[in-house]
Amino acid sequence: MNSRNKPIPLHTLNIRKHVIICEWNYRAKLIYQELRNNFKRKKVPIVVIADIEDEPIKNDNNLFFIKGAVEKETLNEANIRKAETVVILGDENLDDTSRDAKVALSTLTVENTYRQVYTIVELADERYFELCQKAHADRIIVAGSNFRSHLVSSAVINNGISDLVSYILTEQSKNQFYQIPVPSYYQGCAFINVLVEMRRCRQGTIIAIFQGTTGKIVTNPESKYELQKGDFLIVMTRNKSYFSRLSL
Repeated sequence: MNSRNKPIPLHTLNIRKHVIICEWNYRAKLIYQELRNNFKRKKVPIVVIADIEDEPIKNDNNLFFIKGAVEKETLNEANIRKAETVVILGDENLDDTSRDAKVALSTLTVENTYRQVYTIVELADERYFELCQKAHADRIIVAGSNFRSHLVSSAVINNGISDLVSYILTEQSKNQFYQIPVPSYYQGCAFINVLVEMRRCRQGTIIAIFQGTTGKIVTNPESKYELQKGDFLIVMTRNKSYFSRLSL
């Protein structure tokens, strides 16, 4: 582990194609874990810039900690000109408005320090979206907290996937999500048959099953999975007139 308090500056280590995470909170930890669990990114160098007392992750030789604010000095110390991605997260010690204002300021600082780096920005709501956009952020994510973490890590690993997920969840795509009880005539049927039937007849795509008996959500179910009484279908569709009548 290396930190700013140690005598060797990070830029002398010649790290490159690394990820810089600005701020440290529980979502940053989730992002870190998802990157480490990804076979392509499990050994990617990660630099954390945060004004916290101690290094956030121990026993990871590919994680480096710089104590301090997001400013030109710390970004240069993190070797931003050789970095692949900068992730700018919110400060959990602030309210939503102040947190997003700080994120916008950090975005401006990053972009003014090195415009060419790919920046992923996390916002609590949309009020600072346009400002971050004008600051030349490459990817701006506004969503629920845990899901936001997943989108950020997905953007680091694969930009296209996070773009697709965000688009699906916006009004632009016109998609709606419904949770409907499994009709009696589908109970005992294989998932694949119901999936095809639902798509063919109702223009709905089943993306998951909520098991009423266990409380678990099964995503991407196996083709042979048999739908049970008490199960619920989570459906993505534009056919609002049909599914809205069935949804809970």
